[in-house]
Amino acid sequence: MTAQHFLLAFTLLASTTASADEATTTITATSPAMAVVVDEPAFALRLGVDVTGGVFFPGPAPGAGLAARIGVQRKRLGLLVELGILAGSGGIAGGGDDHTASGAIFALASATPGLQYDLGAGAFIGAGVVLGAGLWAHTTDVVDDDTVTQQVSKSATFIPGLDARVGWRFGEQHQLTLTVGAKALASAVRTDTVVVSTSAAPTASVVEGIGWAVLPTLSIGYDFN
Repeated sequence: MTAQHFLLAFTLLASTTASADEATTTITATSPAMAVVVDEPAFALRLGVDVTGGVFFPGPAPGAGLAARIGVQRKRLGLLVELGILAGSGGIAGGGDDHTASGAIFALASATPGLQYDLGAGAFIGAGVVLGAGLWAHTTDVVDDDTVTQQVSKSATFIPGLDARVGWRFGEQHQLTLTVGAKALASAVRTDTVVVSTSAAPTASVVEGIGWAVLPTLSIGYDFN
C-alpha cells in the first residue's frame, strides 16, 4: 500500500467516526426524559377530633360537646364515622299580658356514618345518618290573669336523624378544621299538659306522637393526616 492509499483510508475512517459521534450526540440530546411514576395509596386513613358547640331547638338550649372521627378516603371522596356527645340546657322568658317561659334540656350521644367530599382549596362538604341515644325535654309555662298552663314534652331514648355540614381546612397540611353543620332529629315524644284555673277545675291531657328538633353546630377540630 502506498502512502497515498494509506492517507486516503485514514481520512475515510476519521470521517465515519465523526459522523457516528454526531448522530449519537443528536439522539442523546433529543431523547425524551423518562417519566417517573409514583404509586399513590388506594385509600388514606383519616382521623380527627372536634370541639363542638350548638343550640338545640325547641328551646333554645345552648350546649357543647366532643367528637372523634375515623374513616378512609380515596382521592376526594371519604367514608367517615363520627362518634360524639353533646349536651346543654337553656330557656327564655317573655312578658306582656301572657307571661310565658320555656326551657329545654338535652343530651345526645351519637354515631354518624356518612360521606365527605373535598371541593378543593381546603373546602369540603358532608352528609350522614345520625344514630343517637339520649333524651330531650321541653317545658312551656303560660300564666295569664286566672289560668296557668304547663306543657312538658319528653323524648324517647332512641333519637335518629340526618346530619349535613360544610367546612374548611387550614394550615400548611390542612390539619386545622372549621365546620358548620346541622342535625335534624326525630323521636317519639310524650307531651303532658296541665291547666289550672281559678274559675274551673284543673284539667290534664297526654298526647303521644313524633317530635322534631334541630341542632345547628359549629366545630373546631384537628385532622391527623
